[in-house]
Amino acid sequence: MHKVMYLVRRQDNVSPEEFRQNYRDHAKLVQQLPSVEHYHMNFPTAEAEAPYDAIVEVWVRDAGAFEQEMSGSAGQAVLDHGSTFVRMGEVVSISVDVEEAW
Repeated sequence: MHKVMYLVRRQDNVSPEEFRQNYRDHAKLVQQLPSVEHYHMNFPTAEAEAPYDAIVEVWVRDAGAFEQEMSGSAGQAVLDHGSTFVRMGEVVSISVDVEEAW
């Protein structure tokens, strides 16, 4: 299994509540990509004072297929929607191989 993690900041004009709702809607678009197995949205608690507003995990069966899908029209829809509430130029993307310890 392969995973891509995104460290994300919300746009200044988007409230934390709007940001979460937008991400719930965003998940529906990501769900249209056949290679995506799991999609996890992690939001820091208010007490965390985190530098990011979300850590998103996209679990994919095949990294190459995911890259190809993101280059197509469905991937463009995902990116277009994200640009309405995410600071796209500040997204940190990390591709990782998942190893389960137990």
